[in-house]
Amino acid sequence: MMRISTNWLNDYVDISDENLKELALKVTNAGVNVETVEEYSNPLLVVGQLLDVFDHPDSDHLHVCKVDVRDEVLQIICGAPNVQKKMKVIVAKNGCVLPDGTQIKNTVMRGVESQGMLCALMELGLEENTPENYEKGICKLPDEALVGSNPYNYLGFDDTIFNLDLNPNREADCTNHIGFAYEVAAVLGKKVEKPETKCKTIDADVNDELDVQVITDNCTMYNARKVKNVVIKESPDFIKERLINCGMRPINNVVDISNYIMLEY
Repeated sequence: MMRISTNWLNDYVDISDENLKELALKVTNAGVNVETVEEYSNPLLVVGQLLDVFDHPDSDHLHVCKVDVRDEVLQIICGAPNVQKKMKVIVAKNGCVLPDGTQIKNTVMRGVESQGMLCALMELGLEENTPENYEKGICKLPDEALVGSNPYNYLGFDDTIFNLDLNPNREADCTNHIGFAYEVAAVLGKKVEKPETKCKTIDADVNDELDVQVITDNCTMYNARKVKNVVIKESPDFIKERLINCGMRPINNVVDISNYIMLEY
C-alpha cells in the first residue's frame, strides 16, 4: 500500500480546487486504484484548554486537571511536568483509540476520577518514544487553537491521504509523489510542475576520496557524491510532517532527507 499525501501532491499538480474524494474516484476509474481516502481526524481526539490544575491529593507527581473541551469540562489526571493553567492541549476522550491500539477509558487513579488523557506527540505516533521526548511532557498547542476542534489542524497534519493499491505494472511509476502527479495531471488535463533543485559544487574531485565499483551486471549505473560539513540534527517541521503523513517516522535530517527524496521521486 502506497500512501500519497495530497498536500505534497499539490506541489506538483494543482488540486487545490478539487473534491479529493471525487478525484480519488476519477484516478481509480483511470486505472490506478485509490483503495481508501484517509483524513487526519478523530471525533474523540480534540483540542482542550486547562481551566485549572492542582496537585493530586495522594501523589507527589500527578496533577488533577479541569479541561474545557467545548461541550463539557472533563477532569483528567496527568503526570506530565509541563501542565499549566490556560494551556491548549490534545485531549483523548473516553472511548478514543490511539494509533498504537490503546483505548482510553474513564478510570479512577488513587481515588480520583479521570475522564480521558492529555496526549504527548509520541502517544499519537508523531514522535519517537525516547527519554528526551518523554521529558517534554504533553503537547502544547498554539493559543489560537479552537477548543473542541481537530488538533491535527494545528500540528501540520491537516492532510488527506490516498492509499494506493497498485497493480505490479504501476509500481514503477506510482510509488512516488511525482510519478503519481503525472497520473493525476493526465486525468485532470493539467501540467506537472517539478520542484526546482539547486546545489553548489566545489572544485574537489570525489574520485579522489571515493572508489565506486559495480561488480554485478544487475546494476547498470551507480552514482556517488560526497556532501561535507553536515550536522546531524532534527529535520525541518515540513519534512517531518510529510514523512509522518506517508507512514514514516522521522529520525534525523540525514535519514529523513533520504526517505523524503525516495517518496518524492
